[in-house]
Amino acid sequence: MSSNVQTSGMGNGKQNFRIRPSNAPSDGIFAHQGQPVLTFELPNSNVLLDPSKLRLVGKYRIKPGTLNEIQAGDKVAIDQYLGINSCFENVAWSSKMSRSVIEKVNNYPKLINSIRPALSSTQNYQSNLQVESIATQNIDFADNAYGKVAFGNGGVAVGVDFCTSIFTGLTMASGNRLPLMKLGGLMLSIDLAPNEAVFTTDNAALTPQYELYDLSLTGEYLVPSAEERSAIAGMDSGELEMNTFTSLFSILQSSQHNSVFNLGLRELVSVYFSFVPANYINNYANNQYQCMRISSDVTGGAATSKQITKVNFLRNGAQMPFLYDLDVLDNSNEAQLQRYYLMSLKKLTDISRTAIDSNINDVRTAIGSTGFTQTSNNQLNVLNKENYVLGIPYDLLGNYSGADFSNQPLTIVIDSDLSDASPNALYLFTLAKTMVSYSPSGISVRS
Repeated sequence: MSSNVQTSGMGNGKQNFRIRPSNAPSDGIFAHQGQPVLTFELPNSNVLLDPSKLRLVGKYRIKPGTLNEIQAGDKVAIDQYLGINSCFENVAWSSKMSRSVIEKVNNYPKLINSIRPALSSTQNYQSNLQVESIATQNIDFADNAYGKVAFGNGGVAVGVDFCTSIFTGLTMASGNRLPLMKLGGLMLSIDLAPNEAVFTTDNAALTPQYELYDLSLTGEYLVPSAEERSAIAGMDSGELEMNTFTSLFSILQSSQHNSVFNLGLRELVSVYFSFVPANYINNYANNQYQCMRISSDVTGGAATSKQITKVNFLRNGAQMPFLYDLDVLDNSNEAQLQRYYLMSLKKLTDISRTAIDSNINDVRTAIGSTGFTQTSNNQLNVLNKENYVLGIPYDLLGNYSGADFSNQPLTIVIDSDLSDASPNALYLFTLAKTMVSYSPSGISVRS
């Protein structure tokens, strides 16, 4: 078996590295029913880490035993816009030495589906994202990669390669090289998602399971010169500025709904949120990772889209950042809502590509209208992918300096034509500026 850490020089002060999981079982297979947590440890050494270069590399397959259950004509799918990221439920960064948590993102697949389609083109899903993450808009690829064909015939499970980025604030939004020695090294922990959350199938008798193996974390170190190493070592204490995501959850089940979130964040940069019927969660019959419109749930697992009529954002009871209601009763302000959502992700002038429709925030326009029914067949059809997300920027100057919610709650008021009998899960994500302080006594994190 290979060593846990491998590095290779690139010249000009850079090194490529490959790290194996520190908690790998004897057979090297990770699964929700087996070894459900991945752990990688980055060393406490005098190098700088470029977090944007990190990639999780490995193979994915349907477990051979459950593969045998799948017959010709059965549809078994993972969310085609997530690909392999459907398998990762929660992702956390912490100090290897102190175990202090720097960033933890719960509901990780929902975060990716809240952001990536808005900042990627349809061509991205047919090129780099398809290669890296098994994510796609290509129907033929989806039919093969997500069903039994690509995973073997006659019960022989053939793995599909992936090499996916780590979608967290620390890796995607910070832009800083991290001195690992000052952090006491880093530890990446990934909780694997339940099988019934990962897969959607049209056969109620099927219970497919997945396995991950040949796993490693790859990336790039910047190796300082002797003079630079000495200077870094002499910095006993200081602060590192990062950006981090957090996840919050609420249940919406009436036409007039208030969600109150005590964020405890000093510099809130952005907020984005989406919905899915509550009974879609951990259910093989439905894709819980879709970012859907508010929906009324009816018998048979179908869901009918409902209309949001008004949205309001409050800080401590006062409207903020906009001093007016976002009224969409007549659909005239749907485009304005989507504009604010895009602004919550990036400056509008910096968004060069998107896969969503500018008016209805759907990846595919065929299902954007109010009254569309979400059925199992629709969810399994690549052409019927909905991606409806709302968001608001609190970084109005565009310099990643946000609003203070450290002692004041965020309230989101949503008016719609939803009935009380149809609970919807609301997944909310925040992006905030975070300061990580280090000293001889350890590290501390201040959001």
